Amino acid sequence: LEKCYDANEVNIVLKIKIGETIMLGSKKYPILMLMVKADKKAERSNEEIEKLALQNHITTYFQKDVVILEIPCIPVTL
Repeated sequence: LEKCYDANEVNIVLKIKIGETIMLGSKKYPILMLMVKADKKAERSNEEIEKLALQNHITTYFQKDVVILEIPCIPVTL
């Protein structure tokens, strides 16, 4: 997301969405909500963010100076 902003200030909020899950395969996963707000966002970056999000089961919402990402909390198995 860093290259998507031409901003002096970027604020990030991370929340866990209680009671909402996403089904991937036969398993349910909780959802993390990442809200990135900047005083100036490069509009051309929306398409790139959307492309990356779709590849990773992430739902995106775009507002004027805010991008909201709903990310499934999938544990990593090493």
